[in-house]
Amino acid sequence: MRLFCFLLLLLTTLAAPAQDDATLTAAQTRAEQLRLHEDAQWRRLLHFAPGERRSEIISPDFFLAGAGSSPRAELQAAIVAWFATPAAEAEGDPRCRFPARFRWLREKLQLDTPEADFPNCHAFAAWSHSEALRSVSLIMVSGYLGNPASSFGHALLKLNRGEPVAGNDLLDLSFNFGADVPAHEPVPLYMLYGLFGGYEANFSSGPFYQHDQVYVRTEFRDLWEYELRLDSAQRQRVVEHLWELRGARFRYYFLSENCAYRLGQLLNVGLERDLVPKVHVWFTPVELFHRLADARQGDQPLVAQLRFLPSNQRRLYAQFAQLQPAQARVTNALIADDLADLPQQLQAFAPAQRSEIVDTLLAYHEYRLAAQFEEQSDPHLLQDKDRLLRLRLTMPTLARPPPKPVTPAPPSRDARPMLAGLGWTQTPQGAQATLRYAPYFQDLIGRHATEGLELKVLDGSAHSDGEHLRLDQLDMVAIRRLSDAPDIHGESRLSWQARAGLRRPLPLLELPEHNPLLPQLEAGAGRSLRCTSLALCYALLDVQSAPGYTPLQTGSSLGLLGGREPWRLQLDWTGRYDLRRERWRSQYEAALRLSLAAQLELRGLWQHAAGENNLSLNLFRYW
Repeated sequence: MRLFCFLLLLLTTLAAPAQDDATLTAAQTRAEQLRLHEDAQWRRLLHFAPGERRSEIISPDFFLAGAGSSPRAELQAAIVAWFATPAAEAEGDPRCRFPARFRWLREKLQLDTPEADFPNCHAFAAWSHSEALRSVSLIMVSGYLGNPASSFGHALLKLNRGEPVAGNDLLDLSFNFGADVPAHEPVPLYMLYGLFGGYEANFSSGPFYQHDQVYVRTEFRDLWEYELRLDSAQRQRVVEHLWELRGARFRYYFLSENCAYRLGQLLNVGLERDLVPKVHVWFTPVELFHRLADARQGDQPLVAQLRFLPSNQRRLYAQFAQLQPAQARVTNALIADDLADLPQQLQAFAPAQRSEIVDTLLAYHEYRLAAQFEEQSDPHLLQDKDRLLRLRLTMPTLARPPPKPVTPAPPSRDARPMLAGLGWTQTPQGAQATLRYAPYFQDLIGRHATEGLELKVLDGSAHSDGEHLRLDQLDMVAIRRLSDAPDIHGESRLSWQARAGLRRPLPLLELPEHNPLLPQLEAGAGRSLRCTSLALCYALLDVQSAPGYTPLQTGSSLGLLGGREPWRLQLDWTGRYDLRRERWRSQYEAALRLSLAAQLELRGLWQHAAGENNLSLNLFRYW
């Protein structure tokens, strides 16, 4: 009897590996028959762009079949790993490291494994808190001219676990995708590496309050939160793939494979469709949010709701703007004199007005202190804030809360960034057809999210007289920033502009017949102010250099911006003194824009220089 039991146990032990081998072989054969290695979702999980033979991930440990593996080799390795004995350390088991990958594999091949043979992935369960996940949001961060890579904005992802109450999300887990840039990297090297993939990049995570501190309170950037209408399976795929991407490294390209593109690829995995396809040349963050706004989830919009998070600076400016002129003067005097004679300065006001002044002073000190979070806080600011708090406790409560900033239109409701234009121009020499193109175009009279900001990249225009097509300008970059900040002591109200590119100097008749394109550099600064509720006036002094024509010109610009949608108007006068020719020249312009549709507008332009007039009519389309 004992011999019989021993033989039975031996046969069972020998049969089990044979049965497992047969099941493994059957699964591999089935995967080949279904050609699962060509499945779009499998390629998304491995970050193989459509038509590409190499993954965009450069980390060898992301692949079970080794660095440089193909989707087919990786699929076969995943099937082998599915049937493998669980690792001694569960977190090292491929099924715990790549939960999204193995969930997809199980569903496609209808695999089943006894619970005892499947590892217990404690670390992933503790990290994900999937049962508490309410929704997923993508966040658009407004542009920041203090960093070239952030000029076009930034994108973040946030996992929403709490109830949607203001300020209740600061502990929610959020994700950032960014390049690993060495400290104190020289700007020319930074631009070169950023443009041509010289940096590696990866996802990082942390509580949302860290991003709120950096973007809202330190860099004074506005945030737009797009909460997505994802079902539970889609949310789970996003979370699982985020876990898989821990430590995964990518090449970083500022203009294409950047934060917005990577978050778009992550969302593609969750949706199991290509909302954001492969980018070949140009992809800015705002384009991602236009795609979100256009996308559908069944018969509903993919975006469930929008939420605006104004910067600390915008909040302070709104609070300061509600002060009466006398209150504003006293508030500025107290800021300038470090709260000297504070009680005496407040005596002239009614109790409610005193409370408004002290509330504004508190907002100012909090604004200044929050901006110093990476440095040691100014002890004088801390003392002054403490003094204001003690005083405020002795004063009456205001009947109404501090005013909230005006909520601007979200970026996805404005014009897309790429411009193509076709028009007609009448000059003293005759009529001309005109063409214009820019991969990124935001000017002062367009429908754009940031009022008073002009940012154009590779902005080119050409004309044809019926026989020849001639390039008239190619601005590599053109920036104009008009500030309408209130008059707060110590706050910059500087407006400025800069441009570098190729142009034909005006007036055209002064140059030889070949009339070459000449390099031009321009820079200027000045002031702007809100002259009416619908108009912004500005005055700038500038210098311009055009090697080959004139080494230096100095001049000034006066202008006005105004209007109400769908109309927008800009009037501009520019005067320049040519130091080489000792001559003053003036140019007048009037531009009128009419929005015909969300991404279509009609523009008229009148120019007067050297006694000549040009009239243009252009149709602009944004993409």
